[in-house]
Amino acid sequence: MIMPKIEVKGLKELQAGLDDLIKHRIPKITAIALTKTAEVVKLQSRQEMTQVFDRPTPFILRSQYVQMATANNLTASVEWKSRAGKGVRQWDAATRTLSPHVEGGGRELKGFEFRLRQMGILPPDMYAMPGVGAEIDAYGNMSRGQIIQILSYFQTFPEMGYRANMTAKKIERLAKGSKRKGQRGFVYFVKRNSGGVPLGIYRRTSFGAWGSAIKPILIFTPRQPGYRRRWDVFANAQKVVDKEFPKIFKQVADETLAYWQKK
Repeated sequence: MIMPKIEVKGLKELQAGLDDLIKHRIPKITAIALTKTAEVVKLQSRQEMTQVFDRPTPFILRSQYVQMATANNLTASVEWKSRAGKGVRQWDAATRTLSPHVEGGGRELKGFEFRLRQMGILPPDMYAMPGVGAEIDAYGNMSRGQIIQILSYFQTFPEMGYRANMTAKKIERLAKGSKRKGQRGFVYFVKRNSGGVPLGIYRRTSFGAWGSAIKPILIFTPRQPGYRRRWDVFANAQKVVDKEFPKIFKQVADETLAYWQKK
């Protein structure tokens, strides 16, 4: 996501009005005021996220931080945090999630889609969408636990550790289920030939003598998921700067003057 510059208007006029006692401290006063204004922009952005998006995750709500201005670098900025994932491809999670809503257009390939494509499960010209059998978390997204289970089930992980691929014994145990734990047996399988049924990953759950039930977990679609532009974060940030910076600058200057008048 490209971060445009937000302009501070009237800075020279504000600086010109300073008392001679603190004029030599203009760079420091300006740096403090810029940083404080950026903090207000970040707070405003967080509030906007709760209004624009449906149940944003804590990670998204905490996805911004302030890069402080200094007397030698009179630039403060609100940046997006990165959460790089392990494995073949690195992702800037916050930018990848939010940029389609800020800029509009199609979303990028998700990490699990990338792994499924690598294994030849997801066709190269298709995307994966949650099916009716997918487990949905409190934020309206497909459960991360189920995504990891599917990736592990189909042997997509190259690394070892808690994300290691399932062994044949583990897959066999899942198929049998557990009467003691009240867990029904199930298997995942890939539906490759449509025949009137959407391509995707399905789960067959066993009901013993009553047979089994099949539900789609991930549906493969050739249509790239797209989003309309719904959050003009940069224009909103400019409005906050225009309104708040003069007040904050004056406050910092007044506090600085009061301090040095006591000296």
